[in-house]
Amino acid sequence: MKISIIWKAGLAGLVALALFACTKNSPEPEPEPGTEEAGARLPPARVSAITHDDRNGMTICEIEYPSSDPGSQPATLSGVITFGDEVNARNPAQGIMLFHRSTTFGRADTPSGGYLLAQKVLAGSGLVCVSADLYGFGVTEDKCQAYCMGGTNAQASIDALLAARELLPGLGVRFDWGKSSQVFNMGYSQGAQTAIAALKLAADQYPDIRFTHTFAGSGPYDLEETYRFLLRKGEATMPATIIAALYSFNEICHLGYSMADLFRESVISDIEKYVLSKDYSRGKVAGYIPAQPLQNLFQDDLMNPESAMYQRFMEAFGKENLCTGWQPRKHERIFLSSNPRDDVVPPSNTENLYRFLTEEKEMTNVEWYSSSGISPLIPETVPRHVAAAADYFLRVMGILRSRYGITWLPDIAEILEEAA
Repeated sequence: MKISIIWKAGLAGLVALALFACTKNSPEPEPEPGTEEAGARLPPARVSAITHDDRNGMTICEIEYPSSDPGSQPATLSGVITFGDEVNARNPAQGIMLFHRSTTFGRADTPSGGYLLAQKVLAGSGLVCVSADLYGFGVTEDKCQAYCMGGTNAQASIDALLAARELLPGLGVRFDWGKSSQVFNMGYSQGAQTAIAALKLAADQYPDIRFTHTFAGSGPYDLEETYRFLLRKGEATMPATIIAALYSFNEICHLGYSMADLFRESVISDIEKYVLSKDYSRGKVAGYIPAQPLQNLFQDDLMNPESAMYQRFMEAFGKENLCTGWQPRKHERIFLSSNPRDDVVPPSNTENLYRFLTEEKEMTNVEWYSSSGISPLIPETVPRHVAAAADYFLRVMGILRSRYGITWLPDIAEILEEAA
């Protein structure tokens, strides 16, 4: 049987995602959102705008909700709740998908900025998607983003999920939040780091939040290992990612270095214009700051393991390590995927996490899928980290279909056969 027109469009969307490629309701005036003073009482979660996507049959609800900033101070954050037309007052949702966005540099690549490829693919499945913009985007766009800071981003995402639980009834969406309910947890790359960090946070602090299955693809779970890999390689395939991580950790962890301390003078203006302005999509940023040797980007101390600067960054990275130091719930179901040829996030991240979960914590419901990307769809010239994203999403959809009855999703074998 041929894939339907809508699924061909959905598959094209996944490839676009891998390659990086209706009027709003007027909300009531609210105080300016963002970080509040310590002890301040934040306004409750609210829906700030509702849009209907006629083409994809999907309702998009922009939300603002109480959470916290990277310093654990009260902050109002933003995100999006989406659901297909099949979810309504008569037909309850089949489940909730907490979907964590991947690397973002531009405001247009955020959920509230309109970047909703995965949500559009899932529209029609009966799942309600909840997606946080994360600190530094949406209503906190004037702040430094907490890039690759799993703990901060997990808190933003868990709080978005709690906001959805409060807001969905008012949106006409029925869902039973009991123990038998299906709540999924999904992300790729930075989103995978956030997904595992959310799993950790729920186990540590939210006994009433239990994920039916967590799907994490090619995430930087061990930033120290990722940075060491980068130095051994001597070249950055996607320089903007490591630049953004160094900048965020320097600013938010108050390491105190100037741009000139960290980066070569020749690239500082490009970093400020393309990485920090939030005006450019990740695809455009990758074009403006292409793959190049680290010595063209970094000052020597950033590449010297003996320097105080290097050691301070490694200490800060170590505090985000998800491959040690926490107690997962014994029977969590976790699907991990990585690419053996990944030249951005080394597969040793996934190997370290898998070993921690299965050997040290003796978990038995952890799968590790080694992906090589989908060669019929994606050229060999595309970085394998990017190419593997489409394969990851298709594998997740296959699991949702075969194990959880989300039968609207297609058979992965049929997709691969059609693609070939």
